[in-house]
Amino acid sequence: MPLLPESHRNSSQKRTISGVHATLLVVGAVVGTGILATPAVVGAGVPGPGWALGIWALGGLYALMGALSQARLAVMFPNAGGDYVYLREIVGPLPAFLSGWISLSVGFAGAIAVQARSVSQYASVALLGQAPSPTIEAALSVGIILVFSALNLCGVSLGTRVQSSLTVLKTVGLLALAAAAIAFAPDTAGAAPWSPTSSLLPAALMAVVFTYSGWNDSIYVAGEVVRPERNLPLSLIAGTAAVTAVYIVFNLGYIVAVGPGAPAEGLAAASSMAAVVFGEASSRVVASLAAILILGCLSAVSFTGPRIAFAMARDGVAAGSLARVSSNGSPANAVLFQGAMALIFVALGSLERIMAWVGLAIVVFSALATACVLAKRVRLADLPYRVPLFPIPPLLYLAASVGLAAYVAAANPLDALIGVGLLAAGAAAFRLRTGAWNRPRSR
Repeated sequence: MPLLPESHRNSSQKRTISGVHATLLVVGAVVGTGILATPAVVGAGVPGPGWALGIWALGGLYALMGALSQARLAVMFPNAGGDYVYLREIVGPLPAFLSGWISLSVGFAGAIAVQARSVSQYASVALLGQAPSPTIEAALSVGIILVFSALNLCGVSLGTRVQSSLTVLKTVGLLALAAAAIAFAPDTAGAAPWSPTSSLLPAALMAVVFTYSGWNDSIYVAGEVVRPERNLPLSLIAGTAAVTAVYIVFNLGYIVAVGPGAPAEGLAAASSMAAVVFGEASSRVVASLAAILILGCLSAVSFTGPRIAFAMARDGVAAGSLARVSSNGSPANAVLFQGAMALIFVALGSLERIMAWVGLAIVVFSALATACVLAKRVRLADLPYRVPLFPIPPLLYLAASVGLAAYVAAANPLDALIGVGLLAAGAAAFRLRTGAWNRPRSR
């Protein structure tokens, strides 16, 4: 088996994350509240159940094309940082910095803040039967962020165990709800005629694609994965396949138990399924499941996000102190920085609009990073993993991503302009930090 280049096998981080934990990290990052809501959106926009399941399978195929492609990059560059590393090595320092800039400024910390607030809301409904006051919601959000920051400061081993446990718990919860809804569905359930609204189909497709986002989460901790040449491709491909299977089973439960009749808003799909099984208590059941799902995502994002700051600091384009690794393997200062940023975003209040245009930027940079697999340097490298049916997977992923980005930008031009403004600010920050537009990296 060909060896990885010596320069890429060396790392200041210890490799302690197993293939199983890396795979669960991918599943944990993907499976969130989107799956509780999106089935109803899809049901309102397609002509029948076969179409609905087909769209979910198509979304899984889109994510799998990216996973098959980025697996080769992960094997070639098994270091912390993910997309940032691939863009730095293949495209150049400025695109890499802009990718990291999005992540550092709002991408990960902003997502953590939004998720912490959502967990607070759903947990309050599950335990108390009502939404919390703004003050209590903010206090609970701060507490959640502090707890997960502390867990990650305690070391990689504890962080991966907590994250993996939450992933297993929420996956079992989803499958259990689907199975129960099917088992208790009345004979007439799901038999209502499908009345598609063609204008909703594009929104349904976009919702499905975004519900699969996070499929590449293990690449950010590549510098800590044991046997990266085996376990990184395993985590990306097996994790994406597992999520696709869970999503299709959940949608099958929704179709059998409810059909297309649920309103396409909120957590309609899960609420309708839970009502079949639990009756009046369904709202608390759904709120509990939503809280667990989001908590699992928050755990994954909290764990992977600091690795981008760590990689940028090692390259000299972020504060050098962010590259410090504690004795237990945690990038401690990067964890603290991310936690502090998340707390600031909690204080700012509503972030949904911000996350909308950050999502667009993430799609663009993910596509650009995936395109790196087409570079001659990557294609000709002697590596233990090759992209099946190359170059079809990366080309399919790129085509779908370009179409997705164009649709989102056309539908929300103001969000796109805000994203461009953030990138311009990032370019200025890079110029101030490095003193040049294309400063060679120093490591």
